[in-house]
Amino acid sequence: MSESVRHNRGRITRRAALRGAAVAGATIAAGLGAGSRPPIVQAQWRAANDVQASYEAAISRPARHYQVVAYDDVGHLGLGEHVVNSLNASQFSYEEGPDGLLVAVQLYGTGDVLAFNDHLWDKYQLGAKYAVNDPRTKAPATRNIFYPRATSGGPELPPTDRQSLWMDPSIEALQARGVLFLVCHNALVGIAGQAVADGRNPDNLTTAQVADEMMANLVPGVFPVPAGVFELQRLQDRDFRLLVY
Repeated sequence: MSESVRHNRGRITRRAALRGAAVAGATIAAGLGAGSRPPIVQAQWRAANDVQASYEAAISRPARHYQVVAYDDVGHLGLGEHVVNSLNASQFSYEEGPDGLLVAVQLYGTGDVLAFNDHLWDKYQLGAKYAVNDPRTKAPATRNIFYPRATSGGPELPPTDRQSLWMDPSIEALQARGVLFLVCHNALVGIAGQAVADGRNPDNLTTAQVADEMMANLVPGVFPVPAGVFELQRLQDRDFRLLVY
């Protein structure tokens, strides 16, 4: 690898890390502004051995190309569409097949809420908090609108069919195509602390208890990691190419 390439990759990594740190800091600061005790940074958290082994196997899957997409803002729409474009270019335009590209999406900052199930979206008023409206009701979302299938067809349909699996930007459809979704535990704790500070806490739980509930109510198939900003570096060290969205 040339020195110029090494320098550029290092520069992009620092940029991603700084963006993530700023978002996480803003999340925690919001809790401070409300007079609550700040959430404790939990960099010491680690996944259970079986979960970590499953994750390591998933990111080690053979492919011709590897991408990691950094996503830190739930208000920045279009994530799924961008991933679909990458997958379809590899699979159909370049005829590399369904295993030509392995994509991991690192959720962090407010992007973490894409990994929360309907129960959490309803209970903690995530749609109202993060200005996400449900396209069905036009009101603040009380369900995870990013997870369920958006099209009705399967892989038997051609990619030109708008109802095919190949045109579906939902998390559920992308997971069916092998895309990995990673959720940052540190950002999750910040989101839990903000819910407590804002009064979006109907059971009067502590930040730690809300964080535990959030960890127990992730959508199927996502992988929690200790710190998204470090996981971005770790994946780049394993030849994943970084895309900041």
